[in-house]
Amino acid sequence: MPRLPEAIAAILAWAKSRPDIAGLALVGSHARGAARPQSDVDFLLLTATPDAFRADWLAEIAWPEPPTASRDAQYGIVWSRHVAFATLPEAELAFAPLAWAALPLDPGTRRVVSDGFLVLHDPAGHFAKIRAALEPDGSAG
Repeated sequence: MPRLPEAIAAILAWAKSRPDIAGLALVGSHARGAARPQSDVDFLLLTATPDAFRADWLAEIAWPEPPTASRDAQYGIVWSRHVAFATLPEAELAFAPLAWAALPLDPGTRRVVSDGFLVLHDPAGHFAKIRAALEPDGSAG
C-alpha cells in the first residue's frame, strides 16, 4: 500500500495542527508490524474534549484520496470514526478522553497499548507516562 504512509502523514499533520489533541498513536496490527492487506489502520487520539470531534472534521485532513463513507462507533469512554476510501485501507480514528491514559491503567487501556502502540505525537507526555508505567519497574497497576 504505497499511499498508506501519505495517509498517516496527513493525519499526523492534522493532529499537530490541533491544540485540542493531546496525543496521537498508531495502534493495532499496523503498530505491531502484523498488518495484512485488508487490515484497517487504527489511530488513537487523546483529547480533553472527545465529543467535540463528533462534528465534521474529515475535510480538514489532506487525505491522499477523498473518503467515500464514514460511520461512528462507541467503545465505552472511547468513540471512533471509521473512514472508508476507494483504494486505501479503512482508517479508524478513535477519540479518547484524557482519563483513558490515567494511571493506574485500566484493563482496556492496557489491552490496547499491549496489542501494538506506536506514539506519533505526544506534546503533553501522556503516552510517555503510559510507556514508563509499562516498563518492568513501572507502576502500571
